[in-house]
Amino acid sequence: MLNALILTFCGFASNLLAGVIGDKFEQSNPMIKGWITSMSCALSIPLICLACASHGNFYLSMAAIAGYVMVSGGYHSTAVTMIENSVSSQETGKMVSAWQMYTNIAQTCSPILFGTIGAMLSISSNVQIYGPMIMGFVAAGYIPAAILFYLGGKRYAAE
Repeated sequence: MLNALILTFCGFASNLLAGVIGDKFEQSNPMIKGWITSMSCALSIPLICLACASHGNFYLSMAAIAGYVMVSGGYHSTAVTMIENSVSSQETGKMVSAWQMYTNIAQTCSPILFGTIGAMLSISSNVQIYGPMIMGFVAAGYIPAAILFYLGGKRYAAE
């Protein structure tokens, strides 16, 4: 129940705030959307590591998850806006659809890969590796995303 509340309220607030901040400050700083997308990825890593660390504090983990959702949800609205502003109106639908398709493919394949690697490591009998595996998966996805969002933001700001 607590997780559902966090996902609902923090996820909604994150998308809304990132979009509003990106739109408000884009005129004075064209790179703001690139910074929002790359920073939402980069800041997600320490928060998920705090949530999955074996410190034994449930409330600290839930606060870290709330922070993670609040920070990590910010990339979507600004990334889609950069796509929409970078292509012609005839191409917008195709580009946003491609964005959605690739992110959905990654979100679908990640648990499959996680389960496969977990099975290879006998995770059901070695549960203490769940946290480090989650940390590794998040870092492996967010580090390249942060770099690519930054580069995309630089290109977007130059246009």
